Amino acid sequence: MVALLRITANSATLPNVGVDGLEVVYTSVTTVDNDLYSVAGYGDESVIPQLEAKGCTVAVLMSSADLDAYHARVAGELAPASDPGTGA
Repeated sequence: MVALLRITANSATLPNVGVDGLEVVYTSVTTVDNDLYSVAGYGDESVIPQLEAKGCTVAVLMSSADLDAYHARVAGELAPASDPGTGA
């Protein structure tokens, strides 16, 4: 199961946040405060203890169930509407 995570770390830790089962979106890095940065990542929530052991703070932005529901909603909104004249 994949969740959307926000990982916060200092400049020494940030380059080393990669762990098995986590896809870090380095293009999402933002400055939180002096020498404190935040980055998004997709991974199983089971990676959180590993990240915390490295000194990171981790917040779950969307659980795997939330992401599944979001993707289903977007797919439904993007699906072509049926043609009332043909029923297709």
